Amino acid sequence: MDFFMRKEVLTHWKASDLWVIVFERVYNLSTIVEQYGPDSEAIKPLLKFAGEDVSHWFDKETEEFLNYTNVCSGKQVPFDLHGIPPHVLDTDKLNGKPVWWKNKDLQVGVITKKQRTVRIINTLTDTMTTLECCTEDSLQKIKDRYSALGFDVSHSAFTWMSFLTGKELDLEKTLDENNIPDESAHFEELCLPDDLHIPSILLFYNNVITPPLPLRLDPNLDLTFDIQ
Repeated sequence: MDFFMRKEVLTHWKASDLWVIVFERVYNLSTIVEQYGPDSEAIKPLLKFAGEDVSHWFDKETEEFLNYTNVCSGKQVPFDLHGIPPHVLDTDKLNGKPVWWKNKDLQVGVITKKQRTVRIINTLTDTMTTLECCTEDSLQKIKDRYSALGFDVSHSAFTWMSFLTGKELDLEKTLDENNIPDESAHFEELCLPDDLHIPSILLFYNNVITPPLPLRLDPNLDLTFDIQ
């Protein structure tokens, strides 16, 4: 399961790449938009809230689309302040599949419980980069985020080390599991800014230059010479 920051979901706001959040779950609804067409009335509320949290459309307990009682008819009807999205009224298009907000095939991940900030110090290029990540991210995921910024840091070429302990980090573990704790709560208790201290990771380039081969001489070679 992948974890996302809310700001990451916000980048998926186009009809061809449309994500939304429902109760901390992240759904990619691009195929739904393609099925209905971007100009469909059912798609308009999705486009309006593309990349955002639409949990307010649903009942917290049942996770069904919210209804209200029509004062004229006395019947329960869908709450349509922003329009009625797919699978609320047109259940005939489900073809035996769950509604999109319960369809695990459309779920691409969940929202992180906590966003963290880490500073990466590349000792080869002498650069420092402040990176935001999810608290659930492994160091491998953080490395991927760093690489996405344009830095070539293949695992075989660099060693990732903790600035705090000086120990090599396990790329399969999270920051917490690598003994790089999140201390922002302590700063908050002391009324200090949560970015007062940003934990740092050191990148050391592994020198992979092959040493020269030892000189092999022909034992029959005459190396004597005369001084004139």
